[in-house]
Amino acid sequence: MRRLISLGEACEVTNQLRQHSGDNTAHLFDWQTTPVAGLIDLVESGLSTPLPEELHLLKPGTRLSAVLHGPTGIRYVHQFPRRGKVIPAEFLADYPAFASRFEHLAARLRATLREHPVTLVRRGVSRAEALRLEDAMRRAFPSADMRFLYVNASGAPFETPLGRAAKLVAPDTPFGDSFAWAELLGKERLVGAPFRLAPAQIVRGGTDNQLEEADGHPLAYLMEGRRINPDNPWFPYELGWNALRRRRHRRATAFAREALDANPDNPDFIELVLRANVARRRLPRETALRQALLVLDVAEHPGLLTLSVDLALALGWMPEALDLAERGLRSELHSDGLHLRKAQALFAGGRLQEADAAVDEALALHPDGKAYVALKAKTLTALGRTGEARGLLSDVLSRKPSIRLRMLQAGLMFSGVRWRRRRVPSASPDTASGPAAPP
Repeated sequence: MRRLISLGEACEVTNQLRQHSGDNTAHLFDWQTTPVAGLIDLVESGLSTPLPEELHLLKPGTRLSAVLHGPTGIRYVHQFPRRGKVIPAEFLADYPAFASRFEHLAARLRATLREHPVTLVRRGVSRAEALRLEDAMRRAFPSADMRFLYVNASGAPFETPLGRAAKLVAPDTPFGDSFAWAELLGKERLVGAPFRLAPAQIVRGGTDNQLEEADGHPLAYLMEGRRINPDNPWFPYELGWNALRRRRHRRATAFAREALDANPDNPDFIELVLRANVARRRLPRETALRQALLVLDVAEHPGLLTLSVDLALALGWMPEALDLAERGLRSELHSDGLHLRKAQALFAGGRLQEADAAVDEALALHPDGKAYVALKAKTLTALGRTGEARGLLSDVLSRKPSIRLRMLQAGLMFSGVRWRRRRVPSASPDTASGPAAPP
């Protein structure tokens, strides 16, 4: 079977190739937005590493932030570390790591083309662009055994000296239509049995991979993956999270147990089992917290640590919740969720000034978070700064509608009653916030 390598144009191609081939190897054009002209320019440059002065931050301070390479128009969406949900203004501090990884993946591409037969897959390209791309690749890699598959949503199919175009008409989703891609790759004889990898495996497949979350995959894809690959426990794991998000707690428990039975020591599976059993009220929160802490005594696990904070908050154990949140922040300084939970514990304990500072840390990492804005407004009100709270809510609501924030705003406007210090409703362990997906 030929090696499959994505040439963009976006995350869809990488995701689908990995999903169906089972090959989780990272490559140079993964998890980014690559215009075909920029792709050709980069190949013609000898895959030269972008220079710091050529990189610019787009949409700073938002979840849509990305780094643009000016000369090629390539947008690096996941190659620079995020602080919470945003790429920081000082992103060039991480340039040495970016350059090292770029050079590593460029060397891997050269080696793969030298040592293996390869099919290069590109989404969205005209015949004229395809001819230019093939010419650039032949000149850059004259001895390579390479073929090209061009995948377009419209236009007539075409042939080229090294490949062909195929039509794929499917709903526009961030990660692509898995069934349409499975049919296409099977018809082209590029994969055997499809649906090899679950989303969590794709995004957690080692240090080469850049994504931390992958959400938005249809339930039908997960069910088909489980049917075709019954020995892969990551499919029931994903199905368990899917059921938990939809409050199908009995199904979530069954899928979680299926995953854990296959791998009893996996902390991801342990976390899901605990969440599902707490949601079903089959496991007391205090017992679940003790079990989570036993696992955390052996190894740190971000999901279990977050669950432990949530359980302590729900139990009203504010000092314990605060200690756990601060423990997590020692290793994950830029976790907006842990900053929020720290602020919740401080607010519930009446430490309002500290809570205000902590929620500011959370908001700096996730400016659009509704729970973050709501807690900030409540903290300001409790401090007697009601005008600031109203102004904050008005500003956020002018940019992002929210029934939750609108109700809070109405309460501040019409009641005139200061928010009393009391325990804050926490991020309940009965509600799930599991792994989620790439552009």
